[in-house]
Amino acid sequence: MNNNLDITQRSSITLPGYEAQLNDDGVAHSKQKVENSANELVTNNLVGRNAITMIPCSKQSETLSYRSTVAFQVITNIDDNNNNSNINNTNTNTNTVHYAMRQNRKAVFLCADYFPIATPRIQNVMKLVMKAFNTNGRTENFDQENEDEDEEAVASISSKFEYLKTNLSSVSFVSSWNCDMDCIVTFNYDKPMENERERELEAEALCSKCGISTLILRSKKKKIVAGSRKDHPYIRDKVYISITNKDNLEQITTYLDKEVGMEGRHCSSAPSKVITVQYEKPQDAFQHPNHNAMLHALEWMLTRLRKIRSDYGRDNNKVDQQHPLNLLEMYCGCGAHTMAIAKAEIFHSITTVELDNRLVEACRKNAKINGCTGEQSSKQGRNT
Repeated sequence: MNNNLDITQRSSITLPGYEAQLNDDGVAHSKQKVENSANELVTNNLVGRNAITMIPCSKQSETLSYRSTVAFQVITNIDDNNNNSNINNTNTNTNTVHYAMRQNRKAVFLCADYFPIATPRIQNVMKLVMKAFNTNGRTENFDQENEDEDEEAVASISSKFEYLKTNLSSVSFVSSWNCDMDCIVTFNYDKPMENERERELEAEALCSKCGISTLILRSKKKKIVAGSRKDHPYIRDKVYISITNKDNLEQITTYLDKEVGMEGRHCSSAPSKVITVQYEKPQDAFQHPNHNAMLHALEWMLTRLRKIRSDYGRDNNKVDQQHPLNLLEMYCGCGAHTMAIAKAEIFHSITTVELDNRLVEACRKNAKINGCTGEQSSKQGRNT
């Protein structure tokens, strides 16, 4: 997916609810937002300025194609004369489906069949779904790099999916941080689903043609699940952590691609240790939506915790069974940080607490997947 949109594309795509639009400098906006947040903490006497570490976006590529969870309102049967001036109506007809977002209690169209803030995996699925739904075929902002492949994938089904489109009110997309893995899509209907068998058949066809891992159809008191992973609708992910010692200094780097690492996040020398962390995350529960922020936070956290361990061991001669160093982690989620900390062998034991039972079970399962079944335990807290 091309992050470097040309000026024509940038000016035509709307980002409802976003302070910075595609024509704006994303890096400058990120720095200003982080600075404003830091100033608010200091002004409210919550922390001293010297205690704040600020990590804004450092390059434009980090301001696009990062969000792994997005949701949109779906608009169909558009009346071209109904003051929809923010959408390009060149090829609009009454059968056209559009993505929209809410802003000031009104639906604002994206003016595109994809969302540049979403991960490339989601962007591609968004395009294919719209091309499958809309009988007029092409969309103006189609990604030329994959155009031939996508046209072929949708050609035979462009006039189908009438059951899936009927009463469709909103759609959500969830993808892996690692963009060559899973994408789960949920269609929400504002009226009870009828013709369930026909909908299920269309859902399976849409999954096959659009590369959707799992498609979930929801209406009041009804749910249909389709796709190759319909029996296990979880988002799978992997994170790699390299620990390098150079000149008695430890460097920790996190990345999603084991072979090449993320752009600009390579280790300065060969790592002495590489840790692989695997996750399975419930699609309908919280997960970190920004892999860039996730990786930066994980690097900072592991670096600080390993220093704490080092200082603790020096003060107590050694860290052993007589002087164990333990961790209590509150609101652990699915264990995104927990598994990395456990596999980095920083603590003797880890106890995690989480309110959402779905995430408690996911954390326990991820502990088993990563072989962290010794002194780590997950407990469900009570919301009082």
